[in-house]
Amino acid sequence: MEHCSQRAGRKFEDEALATLAEREGIDAFIARWEAHPTLASLRDLPAPLASSLRERRRQNRVQGLASALRHLGTGAQPSLWPELSSLRTPVMLLAGKSDVKFSEIARHMVDSIPGARLQLVASAGHAPHLESPGEYVSALLDHFTPREGTRP
Repeated sequence: MEHCSQRAGRKFEDEALATLAEREGIDAFIARWEAHPTLASLRDLPAPLASSLRERRRQNRVQGLASALRHLGTGAQPSLWPELSSLRTPVMLLAGKSDVKFSEIARHMVDSIPGARLQLVASAGHAPHLESPGEYVSALLDHFTPREGTRP
């Protein structure tokens, strides 16, 4: 799904963010991270939850964040899209409906994985587990509850 130019762009963005963290520190990293358009829906979280997330982010070490960005991002890791069709385990793809990028990726993935199901959390963006925890948990429970005629 992700083309070479998109992967290269992601790798470039991740490197820039890693360099920012190393040069300017954790607070500059957090400010840039929280301002990213993908995370816009998180700006509507209740103040206590948003504050708690920010404090947890501050507990990270700059070196760890920089390393994760350089080695674990989608631009750095090999693409596994060709392998999706070989999956044989039950798969549920879950994304926030208002997260345009990742809900679109999930739509493409569900077409590639035999028997996969797609669940879009209607009232969530990039972090459905935080933005709509009830609907998120309900979707997980539904996925992991054995259905009649299936093995647990």
